[in-house]
Amino acid sequence: MSKTVKHVLAAVLSLVVLAAAVLGIYVIYLEANYSRIADDTDAEVTATTSTAGTVNVGQTYTAATYNIGFGAYTPDYTFFMDEGYMADGTKTVGTHSCAVSEESELACTNGDISLLSTINEDGTTPDFILLQEVDTDSDRSYHVNQRSLITDAFPGYTTYFAYNFRSAYLAYPLGEPIGTINSGLLTLSTLRASSSVRRSYPIDESFPTKFFDPRPLLRGHALPHERRT
Repeated sequence: MSKTVKHVLAAVLSLVVLAAAVLGIYVIYLEANYSRIADDTDAEVTATTSTAGTVNVGQTYTAATYNIGFGAYTPDYTFFMDEGYMADGTKTVGTHSCAVSEESELACTNGDISLLSTINEDGTTPDFILLQEVDTDSDRSYHVNQRSLITDAFPGYTTYFAYNFRSAYLAYPLGEPIGTINSGLLTLSTLRASSSVRRSYPIDESFPTKFFDPRPLLRGHALPHERRT
């Protein structure tokens, strides 16, 4: 075996060992930063300016529920984990893991706020707004704090927040890494709840699925109501 071949093999082996070492360190980093939020915990109350009243039997209340998709979804946006088929049978796969730009992120978030402000049939704002995939400090949404933007836009509401996805830096997909994620569920209410509890559902704890899947949860809000005899 010539010296040139030996040098090439040694270089290739060194690269393999280095790649394995980097991957091992990264897995240790993910494990060290992985944790589940305790079950049956109180949600974070970020404002208490709404009326501490009761739900009146017979009165009509309105509610809106909306997955805002961390502010990324313009009409032509597609997420890389989403797959489907066109009407002609052609398979499609999403292309992005992050919002396309900070400007787009802010435009989508402000558009969501504008929509929610007048979403009722009479152009008014719902009494209860339940939002999913609200980011607070994530690479995928350019660290735009959607929670603060939305809370500030509805000053007459009590807001409740609970995280369901907090992750270390996710170096996947390679071309457009998701990065760190801090995301959760935000509820806004014109009536102040007497309690708001975060309950966790079981998740797949297998490797590496547990690092990439959101932590499903149930949010329970207790509202005082009048009694009728």
